[in-house]
Amino acid sequence: GSQAMNCLSACMPETMDEVKSPVNINELVHDALVLYTEKLLANGIVVEWRPAAVLPNVIGREHRLRSMLNQLIDNAIDAMSERGRSLRELSIVTRCIDDDVIGITIDDTGPGIPEDKRYKVFQPFYTSKGIKGKRAGMGLSMVQDVVSEHAGSIEIGSSATGGCRVEVMVPLGANSTGGGI
Repeated sequence: GSQAMNCLSACMPETMDEVKSPVNINELVHDALVLYTEKLLANGIVVEWRPAAVLPNVIGREHRLRSMLNQLIDNAIDAMSERGRSLRELSIVTRCIDDDVIGITIDDTGPGIPEDKRYKVFQPFYTSKGIKGKRAGMGLSMVQDVVSEHAGSIEIGSSATGGCRVEVMVPLGANSTGGGI
């Protein structure tokens, strides 16, 4: 049994100690969509994935960025999986802004988050699902932590359909100027 535990701690490095390395955000989004394929299909959600054709790597912590994207996509799926939602579309767009920032926009056609609640969703234990919700509300708090670790920013607004739009901006990091090491 101890062998398994050793592997577990070895396979899951302490996230804060994770070394920053070049990360391809398009690859992480692709992996997340593959991961959630069954859940998307089961809930009848159509995905529109528009990756930037050329997207520079972010110097960041891959596991943390992966967790962040998975959480945001999972949140969007949950929001659209409520009964009575006829329109179920997940749109994900990546782009490069000003040559040194990656923008990730995730739109869903869920019920959206009312404006007065948008700042609250980042607080630990806040949940928009009431007491019976299956999420403890830690998700967006973790997302905010990851964004902060990468000197990025996150905004929650409304998508064109009145659903939720999450915009994440992550600077490329150390190598964004092109010169130097």
